[in-house]
Amino acid sequence: MPCIRCGECVKVCPAQLLPQQLYWYARSHDFDRIQEYNLFDCIECGCCAQVCPSHIPLVQYYRFAKTEIWAMERDKQKADHARERHEFHQYRMERKKQEDEERKRKKKELLKKTQGKEDSEADTKQAAIEAAMARVKAKRNDQQQQKKNVDNLTEKQQQALSEVEQRRQRLGKTGSSNEDSN
Repeated sequence: MPCIRCGECVKVCPAQLLPQQLYWYARSHDFDRIQEYNLFDCIECGCCAQVCPSHIPLVQYYRFAKTEIWAMERDKQKADHARERHEFHQYRMERKKQEDEERKRKKKELLKKTQGKEDSEADTKQAAIEAAMARVKAKRNDQQQQKKNVDNLTEKQQQALSEVEQRRQRLGKTGSSNEDSN
């Protein structure tokens, strides 16, 4: 039978609660309101269900409401924990991304420094090679211009030497023209 709002349950409640209101809120699944009426102060003695003329199992409704509230509380804690884990995961990922960017930036700077050194070393090496080549060319030119043992020659020896030089020049001109024609 439905509740007739007789108030007998209120009179016998040892915790001085309003069992009738707790029943209505438990039945309608209004768990916020039922907590406002101090559901968890109920000791589940069963006095209210014993005196109810409609024979409503009030304690069972209260137990159901308590179980549902605990389940919601556990779900909320799990959700909070999952949210915290997710936020911390996001934080870790962001921190890792920043560390990776910092590491890449440092690596690029180091690479630029080493490339600058390599470029300057390569430029230095190239300059040294060019200087050495210039010295070799200068030495060859000096050797070609300075003829050895020609200072104290007789006229006959000088004339023979000039004839040899003339032949060399003719052969050099014809040798290069022969190479061009091939």
